[in-house]
Amino acid sequence: QVDLPRRCIRIRGLDLVDGTPLLDLKPYLPFDRVPEELLRVPSWISENQRFRARRVEFEAAASRAMEDAAADGLLGFYNSAQELRQAVQEVLALDIRGLHQGRGKATGKRVPYQLRLDALTFTFFTTAEAVVVSHAELSEST
Repeated sequence: QVDLPRRCIRIRGLDLVDGTPLLDLKPYLPFDRVPEELLRVPSWISENQRFRARRVEFEAAASRAMEDAAADGLLGFYNSAQELRQAVQEVLALDIRGLHQGRGKATGKRVPYQLRLDALTFTFFTTAEAVVVSHAELSEST
């Protein structure tokens, strides 16, 4: 959100510590994107199991919550439930848990973890086969 009279730009949706200064803002330019077929990944990354993307599954309650939020016009960053679902999959496929939380390992139980993305807070757990998003609910306003 840009407030020209106050010379202020309000930023939402970034993974930063509160108060972190932003030094440079640039617009997204679609032609600046590197085509996927030209991307190269070093073998020490691509061959390491710890860096492999995990499968992400959604239980019915989580899917319904995304559909409802999209239908009610509550999404601020995504145009549809499908776009939001894709973003959640991309984030959780990389196992965002900290090392002390068992990154890269199944927990063996339904230990809940949370991810806040757009207007929703997603609860997920890990299994040996996948990351499972069990439900989503509207986040409290910030």
